[in-house]
Order: sequence, then structure tokens, then C-alpha cells
Amino acid sequence: MFGPYDNFDLTSSHVLSALIRKLHEAARRGDRQIELWGSGNPRREFVYSEDVAEASIFAMHNAERLDNVHYNVGTGKDYSIKELAGLIASVTF
Repeated sequence: MFGPYDNFDLTSSHVLSALIRKLHEAARRGDRQIELWGSGNPRREFVYSEDVAEASIFAMHNAERLDNVHYNVGTGKDYSIKELAGLIASVTF
């Protein structure tokens, strides 16, 4: 999940926030490459925090009409860490 008030600390943030910061700082320094930890192959799905909040409020207001107790409010699209870094780099460089 990502959104307003994200934590961009390189040692304690989630992957999306950390990559944004890492690539932004590299671009400001004029670096042409960064080091990614691991293979870059793990895949993650990302969802905007305010979308999750809206879905939660909808579920609470409509609980009596909903048939199931488990819902996925994700996007259904995942990205590898390598793909995510490439997308961010295309914007920051």
C-alpha cells in the first residue's frame, strides 16, 4: 500500500517508497545506475491507501448486502521489483 504520509526511509520503508527515494537521489546526483538488493524478480501488487479506505467504508456501509466476508481490494496487477525500478527510473531520469 502507498499514499500520503509514506515513509521514505531507506532502512524501514516499503519497497515502492524506498525505490522512489533511491532513484530520485541517484538522479539528483547524476548517477547512471543504482544497486538493487536481490534478484529483482519478486512480484508485488500495489494499492493506493485512500482506495483501501474507500473500499473499507463501502464494505461497512453495505455489510448487510454483501454475501462474503473476504474481499480483495487490490488491483489484480503485480510488478516485479525490477519492473517497478524501471518504471520509476523512466520518470526520474
